Amino acid sequence: MGLCLDDLHCLAYADEFEVVPDEGNMAEQDAFVAPDQDEPFESSDEDVLGIEGLIEVVEEHSDASGDSDQESRSGKDKKAKKLIAGFRDTGCISSIHFEMGEKPSLEQLTGQFPTQLDVYFQEEKKPVTVSVTWNCYSDDYSSTDLNYYFFTPVADSGKYEMQELNLQTEMPYIEVIRDAVSYEMIESAPPKVNEAQVLQYCMQTLRFNRAAACGVLANIYCESGFRTNAIGDGGTSVGICQWHNGRWTRLRGYAPDDWQTLEGQLHFMRKELFTGYKDTLKYLHSVPDNAQGAYDAAYYWCMHYEMPDKTMSRSITRGYLAQNIYWERYKDVDPDLDER
Repeated sequence: MGLCLDDLHCLAYADEFEVVPDEGNMAEQDAFVAPDQDEPFESSDEDVLGIEGLIEVVEEHSDASGDSDQESRSGKDKKAKKLIAGFRDTGCISSIHFEMGEKPSLEQLTGQFPTQLDVYFQEEKKPVTVSVTWNCYSDDYSSTDLNYYFFTPVADSGKYEMQELNLQTEMPYIEVIRDAVSYEMIESAPPKVNEAQVLQYCMQTLRFNRAAACGVLANIYCESGFRTNAIGDGGTSVGICQWHNGRWTRLRGYAPDDWQTLEGQLHFMRKELFTGYKDTLKYLHSVPDNAQGAYDAAYYWCMHYEMPDKTMSRSITRGYLAQNIYWERYKDVDPDLDER
């Protein structure tokens, strides 16, 4: 499909400035790259499920008293636990949407989730059905107001142990998405217009392929819902990318008359990429134009350009959003938009 939008006009902005990542934010971390890349990132507790709070892995405790009967019982309990080595169904098994202002309660939401899943125990070939509950990954669902969540299954830690599994390729999950099409983000443009213009800018001006553009869209959606007037972090972050503190100051200095407009913010984003965030620009130009490329682009952009709190886990959630929602929405967009 083609995009029939007026070209964004390049406005006159302040000249050169040096982009310096915000004080207290994460610096560019070359040790981290998106999953499934040739140079894998350094493993952390959040990379695989071993993650505390997702699949509860039973810890072994020794009794300092040396009580032989208790040790014997403990050994029997350990042997009684089954090791879950995989799931029959992996990836997104359900996608639940809600409108702005209609966020379901956690109880209403989890009431729609399956209570059982088929798993594979170690050294067994046939799947077995077990009971599960679900945990929200990264952010607390009830106390936050985000645009995208996903939930992962938790097995009974009294009965099962969980083998470390890759969150992207070996686990099932459920995504929960707030639709932003029912309200306006700025006075003159509903979010779909801003979303389309950001896509066009990424592909025409930044010369990103569709996958890379989808990675940017996923991050901007999570940061601001494409609102140019979005204010966050207690009034210290602003705009579509939620530029924080010093970066907000540099945005106003770069586009003093247009920093609140979509055009001004997109041109500032480009300025940052060509100065202080060259590695991010280079990486997004390198991702393959497929679903995995969309995941990788969103993951890397979050890790190295946005750098929010809970950076690692939010990079993963945005990777899924890019792969499952934005890639499916724009994978067939007019290829003339991303010709180099």
